[in-house]
Amino acid sequence: MKSVKDAVSHMGAIQAQEYTLSKWAIALRTGSSNISEIDKAINEGAIIRTHILRPTWHFVTAENLDWMVKLCRDKLYKTYVSYCKALGINEVFSNKIIPVILSALENNNHLTRSEISEKLAAGNKNIDNSITNNILFIMEIEGLICGGKSKSGKHSYALTEEWVPQNANLISKEEALAKLTTKYFQSHGPATLQDFIWWSGLSSTDAKLGISLIKDILEEINLPGKKLLMIYSKPNKNDGRNLLHLLPPYDEFIVGYKDRTDLISKENHSKVMSSFGLFKPTVMLNGKITGSWKKKKIKNSPEIELSFFDGHTNGKKLYKEEVERLIHFLFNTH
Repeated sequence: MKSVKDAVSHMGAIQAQEYTLSKWAIALRTGSSNISEIDKAINEGAIIRTHILRPTWHFVTAENLDWMVKLCRDKLYKTYVSYCKALGINEVFSNKIIPVILSALENNNHLTRSEISEKLAAGNKNIDNSITNNILFIMEIEGLICGGKSKSGKHSYALTEEWVPQNANLISKEEALAKLTTKYFQSHGPATLQDFIWWSGLSSTDAKLGISLIKDILEEINLPGKKLLMIYSKPNKNDGRNLLHLLPPYDEFIVGYKDRTDLISKENHSKVMSSFGLFKPTVMLNGKITGSWKKKKIKNSPEIELSFFDGHTNGKKLYKEEVERLIHFLFNTH
């Protein structure tokens, strides 16, 4: 069983769109059934939730945050500057707001987005949530702030220089590219160049450079019309049991690839992801997505409802232990 920190580091980054369910994505990769283990890693600053890569919410380790931010910064900054312009946020305005937020977070005072909005309102800075969000994004991209401790189950923000140990040894862009490429193909391979470009948000030029920098440890798998890359690792012994999991929405098993045709049949794509980029929780069996699930409470009793694409219900028995584990994780039942 890997520690929370080791699991996140191995993956490079784990998408963390939905705060609580993204913790389940980590638990699946550690074998844990206790959300408290993931919360402990968050509250100790071992793993950080922030906007990075494409960009969207991701968990990364504290040690990897600095070089990842620097590697992604230029491209992400251009993206969010354009968003800010569309909202009417100019540099003069943001330069008035950012110091207020920095001051509010000083001395390890971790604040939720709502708490930050209250601080801005108290200073007569009447801005709506969309403006607040984009300013926070810009501050994350600049490396000024990052995810902090969990506050009553909610994400908070912290000053990066206070919360994350600063790296004394800065690495070059090429070293950062090599590290990110290694982490992707060791945890997501076999995958294509286009998959890596999608996941990382890198330009085609940088993604190709990253691959060239680690070509000595990459293996190629050539299929008709497709070249896959991976870093070889000794496979786990298969004792004949089915490999099954209940995956959270935006799990790396699905969202980590641009081409998902080997995971989900074409007729079922819309049952898993919408045209707006929304991903549902899914049922996985032996490397294929075979259904979806949702959580609910019946008479105050937590339940997980499974739906299978083939319409059959006999698969529910197969997932009985996994359902119980997920209920325990989400609802802290005993």
